[in-house]
Amino acid sequence: MQEASIFQEKLKDGDSAKERILNRYKCESIGVTVETGTPKQQTAISKPCN
Repeated sequence: MQEASIFQEKLKDGDSAKERILNRYKCESIGVTVETGTPKQQTAISKPCN
């Protein structure tokens, strides 16, 4: 997803939407909470794929 040209074009480094999307992907991929204790905290909703 993040390698897609449209992702790179529309979401620049430092963009809060880009950070939110990448954090969501990260927490869902590994099944843990990321950015704990910050306003950016996200918790996995599903179980990671094996």
